[in-house]
Amino acid sequence: MMKRMALALLVIAIPATTAMAQVEMFTGLDLFEAAASDAGKILKGIEDFEEGIGAFAGPLPDPLGSAPNDGFPTGLAFGNIELSSNLLGINATTTAPGGGMVLLPSDFVGSHTQVVGAITFTDSTDIMFPDGDKTAVGFNVLTNGGPDVQVSVFDMSGAQVFQDVVTANNNDTSFVGFVSSGAIGRINVADLGDRGELVDNIRMYQVPEPGTMGLLAFAGLAMLRRRR
Repeated sequence: MMKRMALALLVIAIPATTAMAQVEMFTGLDLFEAAASDAGKILKGIEDFEEGIGAFAGPLPDPLGSAPNDGFPTGLAFGNIELSSNLLGINATTTAPGGGMVLLPSDFVGSHTQVVGAITFTDSTDIMFPDGDKTAVGFNVLTNGGPDVQVSVFDMSGAQVFQDVVTANNNDTSFVGFVSSGAIGRINVADLGDRGELVDNIRMYQVPEPGTMGLLAFAGLAMLRRRR
């Protein structure tokens, strides 16, 4: 009897291993949005940086977030997103603020909208989600000349769960998106030609909270009753 109890306690004491998040990358907005919807995720918001003011405003704070600053008087539109330069460049396995951020006006690098990135070409750009509820993220990526951009995805513990190289242009037509089985903590964007990378229109998705799911289910039942 004592042996059985000891064995049971031993089994209970073994911690469960956390599975690494499964991440899928998309280079088309329509495919990304369809995959996020199929996975049951809802759009939290889109940061388009259009509330920023000033031509070639920088360097902006590291990190750039919800706090008011010279480039964004009321901070970013969504308080659950932060951007930072990363002086470690393409080897940005940990966050390391570099020379600050820059806000560029429309048509400065071929983009038709305002864009944000690391002000120093050799720094990379971190997009961070401290709330821990973003499980799908997509954005437009631009470069100042170099076509290839390395994009790395990290979970909330800082572990890298995905990395790939995508082709970007010096306009706002290049898109990359990630749908993850777990929370995305940070995405690092690094221009491989050290010519500078910029991001725009960051789309953030999350899995609905239990209360929201209950409201959606209730609405669905109400619609079925009306049809009957």
